[in-house]
Amino acid sequence: MITNIVTSLFILTLIDWSSGFNLKTVNIAFEQFTKQSTTFEQHISNFTVNGIFDPRFKPNVCSQTTTEQNPWLIVQFEKAYIIQAMRLLNRNNNHHEKLNNLSIKTKLSRDISITNFESFQLFNFIEKFLVSSGSKSFKCKTKPHYATTVLFYINTLNPLTLCQIEMWNLKNLAKHKVATSSSFIGNGYPRNGVDDLVCAIFNVDGIACTHTSLENLPWWKVDLANETIVYAISMIGDLERPGRSMNAYISVTENSTIPVLNMPILCASFNDILPNYSTVRCPKLTIGRYVSIILNANTVLTVCEVDVFGANTNDIIMIYSIFVNGTDYHHLNTRFVKDCNGHIKATTNILKENINHFRIEIKGVGIENICQKYNIMPVTTFQIGDRKYDEFCKLTNVNNGYFIERDMYDKCSYSCTCKSHLCHSISLYDISKFESLVKEIFVFLYPN
Repeated sequence: MITNIVTSLFILTLIDWSSGFNLKTVNIAFEQFTKQSTTFEQHISNFTVNGIFDPRFKPNVCSQTTTEQNPWLIVQFEKAYIIQAMRLLNRNNNHHEKLNNLSIKTKLSRDISITNFESFQLFNFIEKFLVSSGSKSFKCKTKPHYATTVLFYINTLNPLTLCQIEMWNLKNLAKHKVATSSSFIGNGYPRNGVDDLVCAIFNVDGIACTHTSLENLPWWKVDLANETIVYAISMIGDLERPGRSMNAYISVTENSTIPVLNMPILCASFNDILPNYSTVRCPKLTIGRYVSIILNANTVLTVCEVDVFGANTNDIIMIYSIFVNGTDYHHLNTRFVKDCNGHIKATTNILKENINHFRIEIKGVGIENICQKYNIMPVTTFQIGDRKYDEFCKLTNVNNGYFIERDMYDKCSYSCTCKSHLCHSISLYDISKFESLVKEIFVFLYPN
């Protein structure tokens, strides 16, 4: 069983991360460049990406334009990222209609000198937001987007107000799962930690956080329902009571035992107050079903939201092939086939791209070793007369991004050729060698 093999490799002793621990975010939008069409009073655009989940419309909180036709806000990245999901925090006082008819669009260009809405691809459209003081998550309508710029706009005469924006390439597996805690008071139910309503102020418009009693070693736990490869865990705490996350131990386990301080797989521990919006990255190949937070003190534990990013071990591997040419890109169709030797390969037809020399970048969480050990082998196919030929691509570089990049993607770069002939396809061999631990791969093709 995968769990038994991997756990034996990653049994960790207690590590004090409280000084110098890398709390690298996996929120692609966090502290990125922003711009909006106009600004109402002091409600500037970068309040939407500062990691302060306060929906109370007051000075220095939330962005807002003036009342105008087609108000907009843009978030722009330092480089292109895959985007698969977003979450938006709305303002308080039952103004959920402020985000009605909201369009979310993306493009692979950093040129915003002229904001032409039609030059963007539609990510999602929200006819009715329905939530005030809380957030709502959205997935892309079709396939994952590859973008450097994200546009939010309302096609009406209104102000545009946004209190917080989050974006991810990773999947949050904790949302609406079963959660438990050592105790709870009032409406501080443990399920509040995974309700996807990321208000960090307790009981604004009836939206609450988790809340235990005052007790020794209070804990909170979520059941992910399946054996999971856990990449990262993000936590949003109570803005008004930051001390309720002090001395936190964050762990992953295979079973549902009551959390203790010396859990087998420890993602992080802190001897101080955890930042209100923080992310910890678990060791590579951390596998389990339960994620727990326990405080090493006689205190109250309050968390407003916990996101667990990863992949279920029983998920089918997904491979996306994307052809990139400057600021344009499009998805290519990839199919899985089994060759005469029983090896599974993912094959993408590229004949219509009219190329014979190109480079590719293969990106995914935890693929570095797979590339270095040649467990993943890109091969081009071309034809001379009636005969088909294969040509192995050359590995040129490998980058480990697990603890460095926002998207956590490792990157393997290759040089590919079909000599002087047009390439018919490119295939990845042998999927069966790594599909148990890698669940999503992106193959980017760039013409030379």
